[in-house]
Amino acid sequence: MVRSLASKVGAEYAYGVELEIENKHATGEISGLIGLRDGKVLALDEICRLEAISPEECVAIADDRSNQSLFQRCGLSIGFNPDREISRCADIVVEAEELSGILPALQTPSIMSPEIRPFTLHDFSRLLFHISGLWVPYLGLLLGVRPLLFLIGLTTVVYGASEFLRLEGSLLPIITDITTFAARRKELRQFVLAPVYFAFGIFLALLFFPNSYGFAGIAVLTLGDSTASFFGGWMGRTRLPYNRLKSVEGTLAGFIMGILGGALFINLYLAAIGSFVGMLIESLPMPFDDNALVPISAAAVMYLVGLLL
Repeated sequence: MVRSLASKVGAEYAYGVELEIENKHATGEISGLIGLRDGKVLALDEICRLEAISPEECVAIADDRSNQSLFQRCGLSIGFNPDREISRCADIVVEAEELSGILPALQTPSIMSPEIRPFTLHDFSRLLFHISGLWVPYLGLLLGVRPLLFLIGLTTVVYGASEFLRLEGSLLPIITDITTFAARRKELRQFVLAPVYFAFGIFLALLFFPNSYGFAGIAVLTLGDSTASFFGGWMGRTRLPYNRLKSVEGTLAGFIMGILGGALFINLYLAAIGSFVGMLIESLPMPFDDNALVPISAAAVMYLVGLLL
C-alpha cells in the first residue's frame, strides 16, 4: 500500500511495515525499519545519508505522538491537525483542511506564529462562547450563586448526554449542532471536553471563593484566555521558550484583558495579580485543557493576597 501510494504521488522514498506471510497468511510478525524502535528516525537517517544532507535540513510533518522522536531530530517540526502531545513539541502547529496549509510555514518558518490557522467562523463562534462566560458573574448577582451553580451543573450534564449521543451516531437538537459547528475537526474524533473544563472551572471558582474573587477569576478566564488565544493565532510571532504552541504577544494581550476583566469586580492591583497567574497557567504546556485551572488559580491567588493586605 505504501509503495503504491508513493508511486502515485511521485515520492522518492517510501517506508512501511513489512508483514511476514506464510502459506498466504499473515503470521503477525513485522519487519522493516518502521517496525523497529525509533524506526522513523532510522528511516530519516538513511534518507539523509543517501541525499548527503543533515537531519537539521529536514522538515517533519505529523499529527500524532508516535512522531515525537522524529520531531526532536529534524530542524523544523510541523504539527498538522495534531493531537495534544505532538502539538506541545512541534515548532509550528497548522490547522487546515488541506495539506497545502503548511506551505506558509515552509516558506517563512522563522516568522510564523507557533499556531497557524485561518480565523474562520468556527473560531469566531468559539471566541464568542468563551467571552459569553462573562455574563456568569452578573447572573450570579441576579439569581444568586446557589441557583447559578445548579444551572451550570444541569447544563453540563445535558451537554455530556449530547456528546455521548453524538459519539453513538445520534444527536440532541441544537446542542449537538452547536458542538459540531464550533469544535475543531480533531476534537470531534472523541468526546469534546473543552466546554466541560470551562464549566468546571467556573463552577469551582463560584463554589470555593467569595463572590468578588470568584467573579474576577471567571473574568480572567473569559476575557484573558480568549484574548490570548485570538491574538496568539492572529499576530503571535515570538514563541514562549517553554511552550512553542504559545506566543509572547498572545500571553501579553491576555494579561492586559484579564486585568480589565478582573477590575470589573475587584481592585486593579489584585486584578493584575490574578491575571498574571491566570495567563501563566494558560501558557504552560499541560496535558489537559487549562480552562479548569485558570479561574481557580487566579481566584485563589487574589483571595490569598487579599487576606494578607
